[in-house]
Amino acid sequence: MRKLVLTAIVLGFMVSASIVQAQATRTDAIWARSVPPGTITLDGKLNEAAWATADSIHIYYGQNSGLPGSGWHNENTNEPTDPTHATVKFLVCNDTLYVGARVPDSSIGGGLFNQFDGFLINLMDISSGHAGSHEYFYGWVTETWADTNTGKVGAMPNKIGGSASDSANGQPTWRAAAYIMGTTNTDTTSTGAFSPDTGYSVEFAFNLAARGYDLTNAKKSVVLYSMSIYDADWEWPFNADKFSGTRAWIQNPWSNASWYNMLKVYTSPNVTLSSGTEPAIAPDYVVPNGADFAAPTIDGNLNDSVWANVKGFKIAYGDSALRAGYPNAGAYLSGQYQATINSLTPPVLDPDSVMVKMFFKADTLYMSADVSDQVVTHVNNYDQWDGIRLTLNDRTAIDSVDHEKASYDIAIRVDSLGHALLDGDAPLLDSLGVIRAKLMLKPGTQVNDVNNIGTGYTVEVAVDLTKIGYADGLGDGTLWAGMTHFDGDVYSDPTENTGARMWWYRETKTSSGPAWAYMDKASLVTGVEEQNPPALPKKFVLVGNYPNPFNPSTRISFSMPEAARVTLTVYNILGQLVRSVDLGVQSPGNRYVTFDGSRLSSGVYFYQLHMRTASGHTQSTAAGKMLLLK
Repeated sequence: MRKLVLTAIVLGFMVSASIVQAQATRTDAIWARSVPPGTITLDGKLNEAAWATADSIHIYYGQNSGLPGSGWHNENTNEPTDPTHATVKFLVCNDTLYVGARVPDSSIGGGLFNQFDGFLINLMDISSGHAGSHEYFYGWVTETWADTNTGKVGAMPNKIGGSASDSANGQPTWRAAAYIMGTTNTDTTSTGAFSPDTGYSVEFAFNLAARGYDLTNAKKSVVLYSMSIYDADWEWPFNADKFSGTRAWIQNPWSNASWYNMLKVYTSPNVTLSSGTEPAIAPDYVVPNGADFAAPTIDGNLNDSVWANVKGFKIAYGDSALRAGYPNAGAYLSGQYQATINSLTPPVLDPDSVMVKMFFKADTLYMSADVSDQVVTHVNNYDQWDGIRLTLNDRTAIDSVDHEKASYDIAIRVDSLGHALLDGDAPLLDSLGVIRAKLMLKPGTQVNDVNNIGTGYTVEVAVDLTKIGYADGLGDGTLWAGMTHFDGDVYSDPTENTGARMWWYRETKTSSGPAWAYMDKASLVTGVEEQNPPALPKKFVLVGNYPNPFNPSTRISFSMPEAARVTLTVYNILGQLVRSVDLGVQSPGNRYVTFDGSRLSSGVYFYQLHMRTASGHTQSTAAGKMLLLK
């Protein structure tokens, strides 16, 4: 029998009538607006009008941006007297990504590695279907493997290392030009007086098609980018008491490895300099609110009613189509790996799959994993674990070395008796009361029995988010997360033994890049399963508000034909705007929000809803009328 879906979406208003925990703005993503050919002249000056309106990020030495991968590192014992504080901007033209950087700097020049000025860039390659690091290196490095000429007075930076000759189809895949405000490799005048530079700017042009991106394909239009800026001061001439060599970066410090995270640069031919406000960038994953259910008992059984009503995501070995369907950059950040066991890599005879579910209740995050596995083993070799690993980032603590957001590997694997064996950071977090975790074998499943054909196991975890830097009430609701499943199989014939793992977004706490998940208080876990979902509304329509008249709150109902960012505007009887509230990205279906008019005077008000899709399409509903009586 068909079961109906009951959806209750309630967004509360603060005293100022702004939404409580309105959907957080993605801080790990940015738009590169499309510009016509010929807009940018690659001379390093950034004096075209387009750069003035381009979206930008800032890279600071000594300041954490709040992102899970950005940080800084001192390569010398002296702290800099003129630390990096650069601005980086993004534009796109057809299949070319333009990146412009302004770097104020009182001392510019070259030296040995870690003692130079310049850029180390990772623009990941997705042409294989999985993201892999691809290096671009530009600066003043005077070592013999780089360019010794960049150490001469007045020298310009140059392409460095293997990336210098990077090409595709006989054409360079990138170009760069710098503009210097001063004189490089000298900080003194002919009389020996200090003569500071004021800075430099650089324009880069990267061929995105060469790295597998396609601006016309939503799945291949999110560019994974990171940039380290190196900064050396008091080196020309060398002053041992003041010399400093540092680097600061956005998301990932290296160009040849995937650490921490990557900046997601969104591109679309429809998002231009004249298209208005950029479309909202949806979360990679929405974690629902389990407020209407009792908290589950953490015993590993998954028999609490809430789990039957939470939708999840699947991870499966060998299922490339499944990974390709993950949202946004998850399609190519997610992946799998098969290890060599006993010098062999035989076929994986029992490829696993796992259903992962998450929800939150109050300040606790709950996660479950239902693993289908015929061969369950306990082997201490990392490559042959059976289990799962949840990775999370702290919201306040930062690492003391690279000054990026602290992160945790919460690994729960099968022990020899079929119980939970905590690994990674899980033992410490368990001792501190941060997590509770249990693992339970499914009926008929035995551990390390080569004759047993089992069905798998289940895992249940609770995380007290207030103990990893979250404010009471979850703050802005942002959650950086990744999930890995380990599958080690041991057979009577050792030549058939395998070790595999597969991951959703981020594999480990030090690898790139976590899903940007949003713990949405308005997305309630529903009490009725959805078997045959009703058809989506065909139009963006304002249904009305109830009660009307009201005091002080009323519920405004509307229907959404597709996901879009929605704004509510409220006007008084004179047509003057009294409220404009961003409702965040709303999913398709029948929705409602609660409006609190406690700060308004009694009277008649008109209201209207406005939506903007990811493609830039805008639409408004007809106006409604409501009466506030106090």
